[in-house]
Amino acid sequence: MESLVEELTCPVCLDLYEQPVLLPCAHSLCKRCADEVFAEALRTLHLEPAGQERAPKHDQCPSCRHEFQLPDLGVEGLRRNTTLQNIVDRYRESKSSTAVPKTVPCEMCDDEPPNDAVQTCLVCKVSYCETCLPQFHPMKGALARHSLSEASAATPKVLMCTEHAQEKVNMYCKTDGCLVCSLCKLVGEHKDHEVAAVSDTFQQKKESIGGRVAGLIQQNAEVECFVGKIQETMTKAEKNCADIKERVDEFAQNLVAAILKRKDLLKAKVDAEKDQKLRTLGQQLDQWSDTGTGISAAITEAEALLNEEDPIVFLQSCTSMEDRIAAFKFLEERKLNITDQFSHNILGVSDLEQRVSSLDFIQVPDVPRILGDKCAAGRDHITVCWAAGGTTPVDTYKIWYRKADNGTVLGLKSPSSSNKIQLHDLEENTDYLVVVAGVNAAGTATSNPVNITTARGESGLHFKLNQNSEAYPMVVADDGMSVTNAPKRNVGVRRRRRGNPRNVNVVLGDVAIDKGRHYWEVKLEGSSNFGLGVAHTYGSGQQCMIQASYAQNSPNGGNIYKTCCVGMDGPVSTQAHSQVETQSPYEYEYEYGYEPEPTPIGFRHPAAVSSDRLQPVLSTRRRAQGPSYTDQYTEQPTLRHLTKVGIVLDYDGGSISYYDQNHALIMSQTQQFPGPVWPCFAVYDQRGSLTLVQDCIWPKDLE
Repeated sequence: MESLVEELTCPVCLDLYEQPVLLPCAHSLCKRCADEVFAEALRTLHLEPAGQERAPKHDQCPSCRHEFQLPDLGVEGLRRNTTLQNIVDRYRESKSSTAVPKTVPCEMCDDEPPNDAVQTCLVCKVSYCETCLPQFHPMKGALARHSLSEASAATPKVLMCTEHAQEKVNMYCKTDGCLVCSLCKLVGEHKDHEVAAVSDTFQQKKESIGGRVAGLIQQNAEVECFVGKIQETMTKAEKNCADIKERVDEFAQNLVAAILKRKDLLKAKVDAEKDQKLRTLGQQLDQWSDTGTGISAAITEAEALLNEEDPIVFLQSCTSMEDRIAAFKFLEERKLNITDQFSHNILGVSDLEQRVSSLDFIQVPDVPRILGDKCAAGRDHITVCWAAGGTTPVDTYKIWYRKADNGTVLGLKSPSSSNKIQLHDLEENTDYLVVVAGVNAAGTATSNPVNITTARGESGLHFKLNQNSEAYPMVVADDGMSVTNAPKRNVGVRRRRRGNPRNVNVVLGDVAIDKGRHYWEVKLEGSSNFGLGVAHTYGSGQQCMIQASYAQNSPNGGNIYKTCCVGMDGPVSTQAHSQVETQSPYEYEYEYGYEPEPTPIGFRHPAAVSSDRLQPVLSTRRRAQGPSYTDQYTEQPTLRHLTKVGIVLDYDGGSISYYDQNHALIMSQTQQFPGPVWPCFAVYDQRGSLTLVQDCIWPKDLE
């Protein structure tokens, strides 16, 4: 019973329910408690100005914290939980009847009302008053073995065993689920069964049923709440039906009114055409009526003249008569100026009657289907294709899309007619969720979201710098990702030496390239004089490179470089448009104790060896049969702000191109490669370094 009491207790006042009201979440409160709990919400509700749109006020259930909105009538608008109130009333009655034992009337008295019984025979199950007990149940003979107890309405009933008539039931057989006596357990059918004391089983069963009753009370509250929703839905359905019928009537009336109005307009058009026809025909009628009158008069006169017997008189009038008759000979053609047919004759109804006959309610569109096999994705765009889910007309489609890991909708597109759209300006290698919705006047149908992933850019060439190709003073880092110009300190006298290059100081990559197109990027870190490109074999000294040297500071920070190229056909030399003698293109220098390999002058900018009067020009020279050289081409150096250089090598196409950090072309060379080539690097300013960019991606505008 304790669990039953808990279910009958208000969670606010902690007492038995008084006039319980049912909340939308199926919990109940006393009406008085509900008034107190929701007093603030009701006060706010009544203080709002009349006619002003009210913002929804959400209240919470004290039991489950479920948010809901009170009806306009407040607590008075909540349903009464009559079932719960009936259960509380019965519980109170049972408690009061248990607390105050009722008297039992004597069952043998003839008096009205009967006397109160004082003893009850547990065998005979009859109650006796003091007068009737010795008279009808003397404790003699067989009656002496009967058990008597004090008469009371609360006296428990005594049940005798059906198998052993003289034994009271005092055990409960758990196996068969029935009451038994001691002999049944000892020698009867239940001797091997599990039994328990009646009092223990009574308490257990009472608590079990009490708990189940508490669950039924909650279920009943939920059922009543659901019944209320059903009734409310039925009421709303009836109201919606009435509203729809009213709209149908209004539409039909408007349609009839429009048709009648159009009918009057069409009739007016026909009447106007009729008036015009009759007016034209009336004019023609008057004209030909006068002509007919003239002809009749001429006929009359001619007949009178023909009756004339006097030749003189006849001949006198004959000429005038002939002229008059001749006047009617040249009358215009007798043709109606207008016909009886009307131009406003056929109504342009076409399929109007059929459309009116098939007039029906518009349904919500069928859910569109995104065609995953036809959708496509690029690096910065995706193409979404879909199909209508059915034959229901769709006014327009709307497309929502967002990143799969972000709940923010990035865009909304509304294509006009086609079932295909392309979404632009997306991030590469990113998952996007796309939803297509069909929309018409009846509503919106939304497809299931589909995940579409944009493509990842093609990876650049992966390689490291070959430490075995180190050339003083360039040092390759332990991770093979950068090279630094780090000369050893050795004080000595510098001296100059002239001669032809035997080798070129470059650091090579550890990958050989003999086919295809490849891309890699190099980041500049403190270098103001460097070279980048490819080299053919380790010892031949053939390179195809871009050379850059510091020119000036950039207004936005960083350095501006002068850039030029050197090809495999010959080293770069410095020419000057002046008669002043310039230095040899093969000049190099060394310190005591360290004799570096010769460096092509093309790796060093000519501005370093020319005076202000000279205009340096870069040219490529090739050794001819004799000792002389011939110029192949001349190119002016280009100024460029650089922080990073991207190299695109097209081995098969025979070209190498260089791009800056904004993917703008610096320069491009056409070069046929005699064999496999290796990426090469050269750093000529102290402490300058070049670093490979790990996991670089082909820029989409260079693919």
